[in-house]
Amino acid sequence: MTSHKRPLDHFPDVVHLGCDFKRARGSKRSVQCSDKVFQQLVLPLKREDIIKAHQRGSFLDHYEKGEMLGEGAFGTVNRCRHRSYNAEFAVKVISKNSIKHYETFINEVKMLMELDHPQIIRLIEYFEEETQVNLVFELCTGMDMFDKIVQVAEEKGHFSALETAFAMRQMIKAVIGCHSHHIIHNDIKPENFMIKDAKKEKLAGFMHVAIRLIDLGISEHFVDGEKKKTAQCGSVSYVAPEVIQGSYDEKCDVWSLGVIMYMMIVGDPLFSLTDPVDVVRQSVTSREFVPNALRQITKSTHPWIMDDAKDLMSKMLVYDPSQRISLEDAVKHPFIQQSICHQKELDAAHIMSGTAFDVDMSKKLERFARMPALRRAALVIMSHMASDESTVLQRRTFRRIDVNFDGQLSKQELEDWFESSKSQGVQLPAMWDMVFKQIDVGQRGRVQYCEFLAGTLPSSIFVQPQMLEQAFMLLDMGHDGKVDDEDLLTLVQNRVPRQVIHKIIAEALEGNSNSENTFEGKSYLTYDDFKLMMCQEDYYAI
Repeated sequence: MTSHKRPLDHFPDVVHLGCDFKRARGSKRSVQCSDKVFQQLVLPLKREDIIKAHQRGSFLDHYEKGEMLGEGAFGTVNRCRHRSYNAEFAVKVISKNSIKHYETFINEVKMLMELDHPQIIRLIEYFEEETQVNLVFELCTGMDMFDKIVQVAEEKGHFSALETAFAMRQMIKAVIGCHSHHIIHNDIKPENFMIKDAKKEKLAGFMHVAIRLIDLGISEHFVDGEKKKTAQCGSVSYVAPEVIQGSYDEKCDVWSLGVIMYMMIVGDPLFSLTDPVDVVRQSVTSREFVPNALRQITKSTHPWIMDDAKDLMSKMLVYDPSQRISLEDAVKHPFIQQSICHQKELDAAHIMSGTAFDVDMSKKLERFARMPALRRAALVIMSHMASDESTVLQRRTFRRIDVNFDGQLSKQELEDWFESSKSQGVQLPAMWDMVFKQIDVGQRGRVQYCEFLAGTLPSSIFVQPQMLEQAFMLLDMGHDGKVDDEDLLTLVQNRVPRQVIHKIIAEALEGNSNSENTFEGKSYLTYDDFKLMMCQEDYYAI
C-alpha cells in the first residue's frame, strides 16, 4: 500500500505557522459572517468515508506504538501516539494468520464505521498490512466492567443501587445506539464495556465516569420482525436462551444486559462462570432458573435491593423474548430513572459554572451553515479526530439533546431543546430550515454525532497547525500536495456529480488571489489555499 508521505515543501509552514491572521484579514476572502449567505453546495461526507480514506501506508508511519494494554486470542491492544499531533489512542493488532479473527476484524470495521455514538468506542482509522491489521480507537484508560465488578465485589461485595442504575443507563444507551442502526451486538458482557478515564474515576469516583461499548466482532444486522438463525454465539454465561436455541432477534442483547445488572447489584454471577459450557447452557435454557434466582433475593438476604431493581431484572430476563422489556422502556424504568436525579445534581453544578451546555451553539451552527462546503467537510474530519477533552462542552450538549439515545439528532429533538433552553438565553438559529440542511452534512435527514461536533467545534481546534495538516492530507487522496476534483470524488465515492464537485472547489477558492490554480485544466487547492479558506478571521469570533 502506498505511503501518503510527501515532500515537506507541500506544507511549507504547517509546523510553525498555523493560521496567519494577517493574511486572512488582508485577503478578499474575509467576509463578515452576518453578510454571507447560507451555502447551497454540499459535500456529503460521511464518517465511514473518513475512516476509509485513512487507510494509507503503514501504521508505524503515523504512530508510535507504546505499552501493551491487553492481550487476547486475536492479538494485542497497545497504547499509541500520533506522530503529527501527539494525541494518544489505542491500537488493536490482529494477525492475519487466523481467518476467523480476520473475518471478525472486517465485520467489526464495518459495524464501527456505521456507529457514531457517545457510548460506543470510536474507531479512528485502520491499517491493513501484509501480515496484520491495526485498528486505531479512542483510548480508554479505565478497567473493563468485569474487572470493576470483581474489584467492587472484593472491596464491598456489590454495587449500590444508584451505582448500578448509573452504569446500566450508559450501557443501555450504547445498545440502543446499536439497535437504532439495526445492529445486534451479540456479545454483551461486562468485558465489552470499558471505563473511559481511570484518572477521572480516581479523582471524582465511579459516579462520574463515562462507559464505552467495545468489540463488535460478532455483531450483525437485523430486519424488524425477522429472526436470526446463525450459529454465532457470545459468552455462554451472558447469552440469551433463544440464541442457544438458534432463533433470536435484538432482544437477546436485553437479556445479556439483565445478566450484567444482576452481577452488579447482587455481587454474584447469575450463571456460573466456571462450570462446563454444557452445564451453563442447561441453566440458561431452563425456564425456571431465573425466576428461582430472583426469588432468592429477599429483604432479609439482600436488604440493599429494592423492589424496583427486582422488577427491572425480572422484565429484562423474561424467557420469552417477545415479552421481554424493550431497551427504550428499560431506560425509562423507575430503577434507572433514579440515576437521573444524580445527573440533575451534576447539571446544576455545570449550570452554576457555565459548563452545562454550549451557550454559543446557535451562533456556531449559523456560522457553520454559512461556510463553504469544503470547509464544512474539513470540520467534520477534524471533529472525527478531536479528543474528548477538547470538546467536552460540545459532547455534553449533544447528550442533553439526544433524548432517545440513538446517537443522532432529529430536527424535532433540536427544536425541542432550543425551545426548552429559551430561559437560558438560547435561541433557534435564524433561517433554521436552511441551517439544519447544512449541518446534516451526510444528507441523512438526521444530524450525526460527528456532524454536530463539526458544527459547534471550538475555533481553537480548527486553527491548530496539526489539525489543518491532517485534514488536508486526508482530502488530498492523490497524495500530491493538492486537493482537486478527483480527490473529492474519490473521497465521497462518486456520490456527487463532477460538476458539483467542480463548483465546490471553485467556491473554496473564491476571492483568493491564487484562484487561478489549475492543473491540466482542473482547479485545485494547495495547502496554502486550504489554510486560507479555513482561517478566515470572520469565523473566529465564537
